[in-house]
Amino acid sequence: MAILFEHTPMALRYEGAASTYAVSLCSIGWTDEAWQVLRLVGERASAHVKTQGMGGFVHLPFVTLWTRLQLAQPGWISLARDLGTKQLTFSPAAPRPFGYLDEENVDVDRLTDTAARWIDGPLTHFVQKFGVPITSIERLRELTQSSRLFSQEHSSVQLFPWGALASDQLAYAVAPGEIATLLAGKEIFPGLGPVARVVGAPANSAELMTAPVAAAGGLFSLVCQLSLQTLPGAQEPAVHLGFTRRRWASSLDKNPFKAKRIGGYVFSDQRAHMAFRFDLDFEREGGWTADAAYQELELALNLHPGYGDARIVDYPQHGGTKVLVMHSDGLAVDRASRLHAGVPVADQLAAYRRILEILSPAGFGAYKGFAEVEGGAKGAERIEVLRASMILHQLLEESDHEAAHEEDLDDTVDRRVLALTNRSLSEWFGRDRPALDKRYTSLAGVVSQLVRESGIDAGERRTLCVLVQSPHEKPWVEAVVKVMLGDSVKLVVGEIPAGVHGPRRQLSPKKTSEAERIRERSEIWSRFAQENQFDDKTMVLVQAADWYEFEGSKQPDDSINKPACRRALATETGAVVQYLLPAREHKLDNYLMRLQAAILDLVYGHSGCVLGLSAAVTACFPAAESRPTHVLAIGPVNVEMGTRQGTVFAAIRYDVMSGRPEIRLAHLEAEPVHSEWMTFTEGLRYVARRARLEVAKGQQAPAQFQRFLADVLDDTARIDPHAVVFLDSTRLASLWRRLGDKGARFGMQALDVEAAARPGWAKLRLIRVREQAPVMVNVRKDGPVSPSGAPVEVATSVKRLFAVADASAPTYWSYGPPGQQKRGLSCYRTMLLPDKSRTSTVEVKAEYGQHRTPRGTEFVILQAQKEDDPNQLARFSERLRLGVVQARGDIWVKVPSPLFTIGKLADYMGY
Repeated sequence: MAILFEHTPMALRYEGAASTYAVSLCSIGWTDEAWQVLRLVGERASAHVKTQGMGGFVHLPFVTLWTRLQLAQPGWISLARDLGTKQLTFSPAAPRPFGYLDEENVDVDRLTDTAARWIDGPLTHFVQKFGVPITSIERLRELTQSSRLFSQEHSSVQLFPWGALASDQLAYAVAPGEIATLLAGKEIFPGLGPVARVVGAPANSAELMTAPVAAAGGLFSLVCQLSLQTLPGAQEPAVHLGFTRRRWASSLDKNPFKAKRIGGYVFSDQRAHMAFRFDLDFEREGGWTADAAYQELELALNLHPGYGDARIVDYPQHGGTKVLVMHSDGLAVDRASRLHAGVPVADQLAAYRRILEILSPAGFGAYKGFAEVEGGAKGAERIEVLRASMILHQLLEESDHEAAHEEDLDDTVDRRVLALTNRSLSEWFGRDRPALDKRYTSLAGVVSQLVRESGIDAGERRTLCVLVQSPHEKPWVEAVVKVMLGDSVKLVVGEIPAGVHGPRRQLSPKKTSEAERIRERSEIWSRFAQENQFDDKTMVLVQAADWYEFEGSKQPDDSINKPACRRALATETGAVVQYLLPAREHKLDNYLMRLQAAILDLVYGHSGCVLGLSAAVTACFPAAESRPTHVLAIGPVNVEMGTRQGTVFAAIRYDVMSGRPEIRLAHLEAEPVHSEWMTFTEGLRYVARRARLEVAKGQQAPAQFQRFLADVLDDTARIDPHAVVFLDSTRLASLWRRLGDKGARFGMQALDVEAAARPGWAKLRLIRVREQAPVMVNVRKDGPVSPSGAPVEVATSVKRLFAVADASAPTYWSYGPPGQQKRGLSCYRTMLLPDKSRTSTVEVKAEYGQHRTPRGTEFVILQAQKEDDPNQLARFSERLRLGVVQARGDIWVKVPSPLFTIGKLADYMGY
């Protein structure tokens, strides 16, 4: 019997071609006069804090007004959280609407009164605090009294099909919220009751959330995110549905060392089917404090007083009013909970079908414009690690202890391990002690393949320096490296130098600046590198903890320690660096797996190596005369560099035969800088040496990027006119029209300022890559018959490649392999599934653990040779998603490997 499959993307399309979907709106925004006053307030406040040496930016108290507007006026279809202000940096352009209301629910007088109280309260306090002339408040009062504070425009807007009356921007702002209003108050997750709408979701999106559900010792809500997405040249957007599991915390960390802000929500009977957002902020002096939004909600919704601090996680969860704080590792957790993240595709599919049922009368239907492309990527998606038992065998083989006899084998092993590591086997592994095993698993073979394909082994024997915090782990490290890499590297195992890792107060007792602390750590690492003769063939694996005992409590590692090490060693010697957490007691098996993955990442990932490049080129380009000899990727790297955002444009180019990568960078100093081509490790060294890396902003940014693009393509076309070039449109779409949906067309590609394409680029293959595609669910429909008489369906995610219709250039969706969970599971309900024989059914309880759903990636073939098969170019792009060695062991990545590898620069830029 044939297996019956059905592929279902989590996306909808408007199908009411014979009718239109229109809404009557009132748009709300600032008047030009009010906008200018607010700009002045922001600029004066900024100038004040700069003169006081307190930084450069302050936020006007818009979160208070945002919350008050939500509470004062029901019926918001969309309300931007920043009220159109983009923090403090106001655009000189005319203000745009920041909110849209259903025409029937507009009460402009109420909005004006709400704003007037905000001006007289929070804004007046802000103006006085930051030395802004009080005349600004007086001017805003005048505008309020004369009804010139807010602009309003009433209109009837056709949202679907996209009509002449709806601009793209307006449709994006309004449509997700309008759809969410149709779903609010309905049950979309079976059995979990009606969903509430979250007001103030990010632009082009809307969010719906269930009331909290108790399970597995904790609380969670299921969330549906709606967004509008387009294809290249498409006339109509699709509605993408995303699903997440939002876990709720029961305790707040008393000393968070990473982020200092966490979000929360209020559900109230007084506002049915709505959820209100607030934030908690952490200050070392005052601890956790709820923001102004919560203070407003507390008053307006009659919340119990006294919970606006760390006690908020103890808010009484009775009746319909609930106050909840989101789970976030290192900030807010529920230690008793066994809940994890992710929504299995069975639950996503059930919600999708409910949503489709609710929205069908409004004209929405299932997305159908796609077809599977046969012959996708082959091969393993993970590198299987060496078992602890085999590593134990290697450890003992290297020692010269007495011969072991079968009858006393366990005792002999215990004595040997204790002698070698100063700890017994049970101390290392706990109860699950491994047995001896001489068999090699697949890892050794994969490493050999990596060496053959990486291009780094031609006469280059590099040094692997592993720095541990305890000498007891040295034998285990030596055993793992011996099995994995043999004699291909020179191994040195030593101890981490003193003074480079630990809490800030321990290493820098005085309150020194971030720059001073980085300099202190960097000087220690530089001396250490010189003393140990590190060079550009040295690879350093540093074992350092995240937390340290100091002054009677656990305190976090100083956040600048790791960046200081990477930047110092790369700058001083060109060495590459990877970090690894130490082994925990009784958890050596976990440590050994992490150690192997970290070694692979360091040795191959930090060298820019891609697994299987040559084989993929040969398979996908059978004609030798047009086969590419080089594969490129071009994209940006963005990372925090101190208090600034660091950005660099990067191009990486692989020689297919050798597998060697070279890299070229563009950034801005006094003048635009385009580097020469460098080896990958030279590129790491290049960025590590610079305290600032930035590119042009605003209107100058497209010109700088396109000059760099032209230089790279011109140079590449000279050495290989048949090259394949991957372009990151997720982050570059605004810098070249051909990378955006409006400007994307198949054919010869020209720069924005040039009327025609450059002849030298004629044979290049240009492929746009975007991290955007709806989740794809595969439904198997040939199961045993359920009590209802219908076959039992089993839903799972799929590893597939799909061609997508109705685009102006060949477009594809690529999906990685599914997670490891049993297919068809739910994260909150019992499911009826086929048994192993698939002849009868069995009830399977909810699985509360982690559920990973692969995200889709979009490929768009912008330019190809006449003889090229677009499907084959898409298959090539998909094959290159399989080939990056990472610390977590997964070699399947979200974008083609060359594009993914560019991101390694961020490790050496950030601090």
